[in-house]
Amino acid sequence: MVQGFTKEFLGQLINLKNSYLLSLSVVDLISHEDVLRILEKDSLVTGAYTFNFSDICNLVRDSRQKSMKDLEILIWEYLMFTSRALIINLYEAFKDDEERYSKVKDLDWFIFLANLRHPFSHGVDAIWDIKPYESKEVSYTRRIDGIKTTINSSWNKTPMKLDQIGGFPTILDLLIHVGKETEKFVV
Repeated sequence: MVQGFTKEFLGQLINLKNSYLLSLSVVDLISHEDVLRILEKDSLVTGAYTFNFSDICNLVRDSRQKSMKDLEILIWEYLMFTSRALIINLYEAFKDDEERYSKVKDLDWFIFLANLRHPFSHGVDAIWDIKPYESKEVSYTRRIDGIKTTINSSWNKTPMKLDQIGGFPTILDLLIHVGKETEKFVV
């Protein structure tokens, strides 16, 4: 197994970015009725199970008709699901390789990533607020007790709380930043 900062590792980061972009594009696609009309005619067969995409199309249409709030919740949950996978995989890609981890563990962006990963990974029921990456701040508020944690690059390892994670594209900004920073280590 090749370890450290290799071109293959950068390729994995690019694949993560492309997968996340694909998930963001799905949100855009389902907002178009003509796309839903095409999708509802198709299905997915896996083993003995057939899933008709018309079920998803009806879910989107029903959510849109009830209220835009229902559609926003549907989209929010989907983006949280994809963001969770992205953040966890990105963090683990560094953490699971001793050479990579030793080089990045004290860098601001990695501390930021690690602290973003922990609530996502451990399923903290929280209200998130992600500000543009340049502000180097993410916060979340636990719904159960209202405790707020702010994560920023100058985190001093004191207990933290999360508040609101603004726009999901800011996670993409973080991924792009990590990719650029990682290029510095490639041998």
